[in-house]
Amino acid sequence: DELPEIYVLPKCVEKPEKVRLASELWANKTIIFVNPKLQKGLEALLIIAEELYRTSPNLTVRIVDSMDSIESELKLINKTINQLPKNISVTGSYQNTDKLLENGSIVLLLSLWHESGSRLIHESHLRGIPVIAFNTGGTSELVESKNLDVFEKPTTVRIRGHLKIQTWDSKPMVNRVLELISNIQTYEQHSAFLLFKSQNLLKNNEKAAKSILEII
Repeated sequence: DELPEIYVLPKCVEKPEKVRLASELWANKTIIFVNPKLQKGLEALLIIAEELYRTSPNLTVRIVDSMDSIESELKLINKTINQLPKNISVTGSYQNTDKLLENGSIVLLLSLWHESGSRLIHESHLRGIPVIAFNTGGTSELVESKNLDVFEKPTTVRIRGHLKIQTWDSKPMVNRVLELISNIQTYEQHSAFLLFKSQNLLKNNEKAAKSILEII
């Protein structure tokens, strides 16, 4: 018997309950960063936040600290919570992805180590939220429009088992954040592109899942 067409399933995610208008997301001026650990890019985030505070103090950088790790991670770079830039807010975990991303305008994915490809990318794109990331592991394969939103990661050094930044030009990434957050037309166009691509991915996944069930 001839086998049915074979599909490759990427990381599967649930459909969002509601997709907000791009203009609403843009108006929130909120940047989301999940899991504040050095290997996940906490140090890079602090540099970005400081630069954004100088140029655009109306932006909010929301750190989602679901594992309650930020204080211990900050100690590794000789910082405390009180020394965080004033545009940073820290929250705990959320009951679901919809709540996590509800008021997000941009998601920063700043992992310094090899990522197989975070499902947070798909979860964000399904809501029309741009993801700006470092080129680590499979991340660049999942970030649509990677020529715009994927950047070279910092040069790092490992100290006491932790990755710390040695050299990095943060300006290109900061400029991309500012471009999206300050230009409603650019933001809406990019959001529409992400929604189109991610919804097609969702349809392909559903089609592939049905084919697999038929084989089983």
